Amino acid sequence: MTPRRKSLVRAVLAAAAAALLAASPAPAAWTTPRTVALPPASQGVSSLVAATAGTGHTVAAWQQGTRTAPRLAYAVRSASGDFGAARLIPHTSRGETIPRVGVSASGAALIAYQEHLARGGFRVRVRSLSATGQLGAPRTLSAPGHRAVSPSVAVNPRGDALVTWRERGRSASAIYAVLREGGRFGARQRLTGRAEQGAVVALDPGGGGIVAWLQDRGDHSEIWASLRPPGDVPAPPVRLEALPSSHPVVAAGGGTVFAAWSRGGNDISVRSGDPRATLGPPQRFVRPATDLPTLAASPSGHAALGWTNAGYMDTPAAELAVRAPGGDFGPPAAVLPPPADSHLSSGAAAASDRGDAAFGWRGQGWNVAVAPPGAGAGPAVKLTTPDEEVGLGGLSLGLTDSGAAVAVWTSYLPASRREAVRAAYYAP
Repeated sequence: MTPRRKSLVRAVLAAAAAALLAASPAPAAWTTPRTVALPPASQGVSSLVAATAGTGHTVAAWQQGTRTAPRLAYAVRSASGDFGAARLIPHTSRGETIPRVGVSASGAALIAYQEHLARGGFRVRVRSLSATGQLGAPRTLSAPGHRAVSPSVAVNPRGDALVTWRERGRSASAIYAVLREGGRFGARQRLTGRAEQGAVVALDPGGGGIVAWLQDRGDHSEIWASLRPPGDVPAPPVRLEALPSSHPVVAAGGGTVFAAWSRGGNDISVRSGDPRATLGPPQRFVRPATDLPTLAASPSGHAALGWTNAGYMDTPAAELAVRAPGGDFGPPAAVLPPPADSHLSSGAAAASDRGDAAFGWRGQGWNVAVAPPGAGAGPAVKLTTPDEEVGLGGLSLGLTDSGAAVAVWTSYLPASRREAVRAAYYAP
């Protein structure tokens, strides 16, 4: 072969290789974390929550300010963009705490929170939030003169919402619920008395829901739940667990509601069922020294259940079990934490309509693993960078219909001695 012909062949092969690389999809990866909010050094950041719709719309809310003057702030991410500037919720009292948020497929959201009254006491209020981040007027859901705390909210893809809180009047604390359908709030409903803590809530795309809480029995606590059939009020509560070792977590999707908890510190239990009927028998995963589980479901009913062991007596481990619509959770898959991680604790789970699952947990930083449809979880990735420390606000995870992920967390930045809200995105 002549030198000229060799040069021509090399050029053709190089061009073909370049075209092949260009046509190959980019490997799945997380973006470099970015700062969403950086309050003044005198203000801490806590109680972070975030909700992600299958369309990608995400709303994050958190508490900042000082102990005597707490404020709430929020930030909105468009379906495929980045978070906009953080905004404060206007003051209407001595302060606002404990934000909770849900978001619809259109990006419209509802923020529930606990308000500190100037004359003393608390009430529960909500504010609507447009997809562009415009706040609506505050609306009070709790009764006048009662001490109302610990709100929780769930919003389904079409924008219906279920809000719960714990309220104390002249008798023991009780769980109350209010449903919003078609943009209108219904009457508040008392679900139970002697509630030890606030409830957790989930709402299915069809309107079915679940509310679960810890019930005070004097010498012990029990887990109770109320199912909400579509188009109806929540049903009378039923007992799910007599001797739990954690509070419950719930999810809803595909016409199914779920509840999970830790039992005896060595058993993860999960029950699921049709909200028009009842929950089925528990599916149990026996694991030593398990932490509080975390649970999520997509609108179509794919679900993810994750937990960690404490790492004090055993090798630290994180595990993820996934469920396809209509079935049980499959065998849990171990996700090895990054080297040197110990004393793990659960953070958040997420599930997508195409079958992706994600689980995040705390070790020496916030870690997350993503499991594509029909595959095991990929390697654990540490979200936090060497120049940040895990903050007090927790971690929130969301998955879109395409399998893209959104992670939001709080960190302490030693260089500036400030606490921050951070975010990263994952492209499948």
